[in-house]
Amino acid sequence: MTLLSLLLSQYLYQLVKAKPSLAQKVQKIVAGYVESHRGSGHVEVPVEDVDSLIQADFKETSLSTTVYILNPKIPVDSKGREIPYHYVKKGHHCGTSLWAGQERYTWVDISSTSQQYGPSTMGPGVVTPYSIPRLAHYTKKNAVLVHELASHLVTLVRRTCQQLVTPSLQHFPVPYESKTIIRLVLIRDSLSLSGRKTQGKGGFDFDVVKAQLARLQLVGQSISFKQTDIDFIRCPVCATAFYASRKVHTSTIDGSGVTVPNAYLSSESLHEWLGRVRGSIPLDDDGDEEDGVTRVVSREIPIYLFDLSLPEHAMQIDRNKQAVGFSDTVVAVQSSRGEASSGRTRLDQSCGRTPLEYSSKYATRPILAAVLQGGWGVAATHESWDQASNKTQIEWLWSVGPTVFGYFSDDTTLPFSIRDAAKRSVLYSVVNESIAGVHTFIRDFARYGKELDEVLSTAQHTEFLRRWNVYVYKMDKAGLYISLHNHEHAMYYLLSVKHDIAALRDIVRVAGQGLHSSMVCNKIYTNASGGSSGGWVALLAVVLLCGGGYAGQTGRRGVTLLRERVKRG
Repeated sequence: MTLLSLLLSQYLYQLVKAKPSLAQKVQKIVAGYVESHRGSGHVEVPVEDVDSLIQADFKETSLSTTVYILNPKIPVDSKGREIPYHYVKKGHHCGTSLWAGQERYTWVDISSTSQQYGPSTMGPGVVTPYSIPRLAHYTKKNAVLVHELASHLVTLVRRTCQQLVTPSLQHFPVPYESKTIIRLVLIRDSLSLSGRKTQGKGGFDFDVVKAQLARLQLVGQSISFKQTDIDFIRCPVCATAFYASRKVHTSTIDGSGVTVPNAYLSSESLHEWLGRVRGSIPLDDDGDEEDGVTRVVSREIPIYLFDLSLPEHAMQIDRNKQAVGFSDTVVAVQSSRGEASSGRTRLDQSCGRTPLEYSSKYATRPILAAVLQGGWGVAATHESWDQASNKTQIEWLWSVGPTVFGYFSDDTTLPFSIRDAAKRSVLYSVVNESIAGVHTFIRDFARYGKELDEVLSTAQHTEFLRRWNVYVYKMDKAGLYISLHNHEHAMYYLLSVKHDIAALRDIVRVAGQGLHSSMVCNKIYTNASGGSSGGWVALLAVVLLCGGGYAGQTGRRGVTLLRERVKRG
């Protein structure tokens, strides 16, 4: 049993009416863009204009995670018809009615109209204009259906908390190490015309990854970064792993009978091969050097990025991914060649009936997402674990905001939901390790039929209870600070509790030194006739069962079998 099977999420809600000045400012911004709008279609309101107002109010009035429900007056034209509007941000593909900030706040405008986005042909999690409750949907004959609207708003807030405040974990546990190294191994498939390695990293910006991952450090942790540039000539085992991982998927065009092959790289094969030849890959350095002294690295996460320039190597991972994260490795590709040599790959996803595509030249964002999934156990924003069905559920509702997961956004900045999830997964792992460590020696005497209270002397029992109370107090404090998103204080308590666990283990170890084994007899057979032949048969049974050890007597008193008993001396 792990901590995950015992972990339950509970939310404490408080309904607070926003300041009238905030509502007036939002109303003024929306009205201004509606008035300046020309032509048909939705009015596009920049996210930054409203988000800056919400962020300022959050810093002034809020203490914990806040969900703002915006309700500006619905704009209408001269004929009384509704003028639809939504929010957009530069670099994002979809218009939206909701947003998640860098701080711990989100906001939803129930007067705006969201675009439909999600899978184009098939797949779960499609978001429609009816996925978000709109005031216009609950207005009948100029009267608002308050109860229906309130119930759907409560459901929306609940879904928001499950996806952003307490999201699921990608994997568990996530080790807490004092030092972590993120090592980029850039592998090129060719040389330049001059015979020298091409310079740069194509569309990959390692500085962005460094800046964002540095924000995930907890107390006692440090994250450093290293880079090695190689190619298939210097690293033949890398070429072997690449070619051995090539797979082909075939599909048939309806009505034509034509089979179209589609080559791709298998992430599982890449992971297996690179793990097998990892020691043979030439690296610039093999250890973590500090002040001229080489130390053993606590944890290293290599990023194997294949920078592909040859047309025959233009492949994606698992058919439609640029990067996949494992708990110990990240594999990724970037290529200037895509579909029809344009460098762009079309997806089976759309927003507002517009098909989405991504550039295979730029791997920064998918690599950052893969490192978070593999190294920190952060689940994608659109994925959550449903305990009832025991399956992963897909919902794209919050994928249009600032997230590094999915294709509905181009953001490379980590919002509060991802930063908190990364830190919380490490904290949960430390909690789980602490509980497992205590459980090991608490039940150590159970196999001897003894409870811990029977083994401890009076003085040891008093000392154990005192230390146990300190342990429980610190664990309670750690849980409190985790719920308050104060990860630094939570880690302080969890690091401190290790001293209490060591002290409890020492008490139990000393108490165990006073135990010794003795042999006692249990009556298992009675010789009713008192004859000697029955005694010899019973004696043979005892010898077989006890492996050569026998103690007891024959006759009317019967035969006895040895049993071990533990006594405290």
